[in-house]
Amino acid sequence: VEVQKVIDNCMSKWNFLKPANPESMKKAAGYYLAIKQICDERGYDAISLKDVDGMKKLLGFPPAPIFMLLADEAGLCTIPENDSLGNITQLMVKYLTGQCAFYLEFYEFFTDRVLAGVPDYVPAEVVDGDVTVIPAAFGELSEGILNVSKVKTGPVTMCRLTYDDGMYYMHMVKGEGITPRKWEEAGWTQPAPQLPGLEILLSDVESFAQNVMCQHYIISYGDNTELIENLCDILGIQIIR
Repeated sequence: VEVQKVIDNCMSKWNFLKPANPESMKKAAGYYLAIKQICDERGYDAISLKDVDGMKKLLGFPPAPIFMLLADEAGLCTIPENDSLGNITQLMVKYLTGQCAFYLEFYEFFTDRVLAGVPDYVPAEVVDGDVTVIPAAFGELSEGILNVSKVKTGPVTMCRLTYDDGMYYMHMVKGEGITPRKWEEAGWTQPAPQLPGLEILLSDVESFAQNVMCQHYIISYGDNTELIENLCDILGIQIIR
């Protein structure tokens, strides 16, 4: 009953470009309810699921729709691959800005910009237009429900917390997010989906590339560098620009 409620009340809001397998819908809703119960019991504000070697390898189910439900319905910060420092970065940004603090990862570096996107989902808060999804298969995995929404553009702050030799560091940069040109990630069944993402214009791509700490960076809209820097000063976290 609860699974069907999630499908009827939550997943029905999504714009499906093609009908999804009903079994995939039920799995997504069921896993969401199970994980949400754990988060509620333990008071979690953020959650990360192991994606490639976890959900996909062990259960054969890509977790994109689970992340969408956890972010949009449960209000949790979400990021894949058991990225605990990514979760912490998200919480810092969310507490400071009130935004969902979503993640993007890097696919390409250009002379004046980076291509940052996601192979799975973005929260509804950062979607330009309708939350749009499509059933899609990656490699030998069973069909999943992939988010192919457009991402809002505008000034952004990218940041990432990292740890090295007993010290925490925050890499941070301002940029301008613009609509990306057509691109695709290798491995998807053709025709490959147009994944969510932004081309982010930077003043110094070379300097940024030399300091990249991880494939996952946390994005917020506007110039939030002063807020983040003030918190890092209080916490004894060194800023890298």
